[in-house]
Amino acid sequence: MIKPLLFALGIYATSQFAQSQTDGFAINKLSTQIVEKNSPSFDESLLSQRFFYLAKGGQCYVFVSEDGNYVLKFFRASRLNMLNLLPTQTLEKKREKARSDLIKAIDSYQLAYAELKEETGLVGTHFGESLLEAKTIQIVDKLGIEHTIDTKKYPFVLQIKAMSVTEKVEELMARGDRKKAAKALSQLFDLIEKTAQKGIGDKDPNLVKNFGFVGNEPIQMDGGSFSSNSRCSVRRVAESKEDLRHWLSQKYPELSKHLEEEYAAFIDKVL
Repeated sequence: MIKPLLFALGIYATSQFAQSQTDGFAINKLSTQIVEKNSPSFDESLLSQRFFYLAKGGQCYVFVSEDGNYVLKFFRASRLNMLNLLPTQTLEKKREKARSDLIKAIDSYQLAYAELKEETGLVGTHFGESLLEAKTIQIVDKLGIEHTIDTKKYPFVLQIKAMSVTEKVEELMARGDRKKAAKALSQLFDLIEKTAQKGIGDKDPNLVKNFGFVGNEPIQMDGGSFSSNSRCSVRRVAESKEDLRHWLSQKYPELSKHLEEEYAAFIDKVL
């Protein structure tokens, strides 16, 4: 009994180590869900450089360009692949929901590209049988292994790389520029208001995880949770600031107070 147990533990430990080393990334975990929608053209020369593994998000695997100016996002399909191996009626419903969620994310990015291109820093999208001349993209995984991606098979989005909100605030405070740091926080609510004025709602407006700055301009880095003809949710905006408020209260209490004041002013505008 001991040997089989040790063997099983060894396999588990190996799998966990591999998971940590690769962050769970593998080519077969990239979505191949191509939709029947044409994608607008963009500067494909940006795809000629290599892209290096950066992070794993809830919807995408993210790669940063060799010049450090762009991020390339491929949609994750790991849960879809896993569910496809379980052919029960109950799981079929789960598979359909997973596919539906992916289509919603793609629709959201298309909406963002059409209506919020500057606000999201989107440079290009590829979801369907577009006329891409670039046939392949070179990506490098966390282990340093290079892979060739066939652009006909994989949907993706290309976006300007942003600095996170916390990084931006720390940079400005390190310079002793509290005024600009406070202004940056104010700009986040201005961006949410601008999106709301276009009749676009956001299901996940987390100010720490999903927003950032390109230079001094705020953008929403996550474009996968938008919907049209939707009202701004006060509850979601209230929840969205909590992570940032907690972080500020620990590091820069005076800015935490400013954040609350800006939130209150924002609520007065949208109600």
